[in-house]
Amino acid sequence: PVSRLKISAAYICSACLSSVIVCGITLAVTEIYCIIQGAEPFSFASHLSLLGMIVVNSFAYSALMYLVAVAAKTEGAWSSIGTIIGTLVGFLGNEIATGMKCLPVIYGTSMFRMIMTEDILAKTFEGAPEEMISEYSEAMGIKLNAFGFDISPLGGVIILGVCGIICLFIGVALTSRARKTDR
Repeated sequence: PVSRLKISAAYICSACLSSVIVCGITLAVTEIYCIIQGAEPFSFASHLSLLGMIVVNSFAYSALMYLVAVAAKTEGAWSSIGTIIGTLVGFLGNEIATGMKCLPVIYGTSMFRMIMTEDILAKTFEGAPEEMISEYSEAMGIKLNAFGFDISPLGGVIILGVCGIICLFIGVALTSRARKTDR
């Protein structure tokens, strides 16, 4: 028989591959739109960085959604998850930014913003003090400071990769546990 880890990995790989394809198309459309609007095309290095980030983000989010899908087996469970998340966002308000730093989503978003706005920021803030650029970047979620540490794009990739692997193994463990209790 095929191991649960292999089945789980296959689910995640198929979701990840679909996501990479859709995100690649979205990147192409976005770049075409920006070029039409007068922006410079991304450099080859930026394209490689963006494609790498798309792969890592797709893996992490596919693994995360696999974990959620394993945990939420019924329509009522999905509804409860949505209600809990909506309620937390409503009640926490300003504290949500701190809470988001505990989730992988913010790191992926920040990485894309760093690469995609690099040239625009350089032109916009040409001659401006470095403090102004830093404050703007932090306020706009381009530069991410989590728990006193500046998070680089490589740091974001590592965080997303680790989160994806953790979600994969927890999902496999929950699947194994569910199979034993379903018997």
